[in-house]
Amino acid sequence: MWGFVIVIFISIFLLKIYWPKLIGKSGENFVKRKLKELNPQYYKVLNDLLLPSSGNTVTTQIDHVVVSNYGIFVIETKNYEGSIYGSEGQEY
Repeated sequence: MWGFVIVIFISIFLLKIYWPKLIGKSGENFVKRKLKELNPQYYKVLNDLLLPSSGNTVTTQIDHVVVSNYGIFVIETKNYEGSIYGSEGQEY
């Protein structure tokens, strides 16, 4: 009986730690699947890029980059519900 209770507590603890990462990854995978529908003749899609950083970290991660004749689109995926407001000059 105690073994079962311990397994439940450990499972809940691990779920609390990893749940946000799982939700975020599911959002990234959704966008990745949608971007795969773009015509590869006109669009080059790069996912999950790791680039050198000039900040206080060694690297930075970019979720998606779409290169086309219309421009280069950098997409940061957030798996949130509701509206997000801001402008390009705002930090938050």
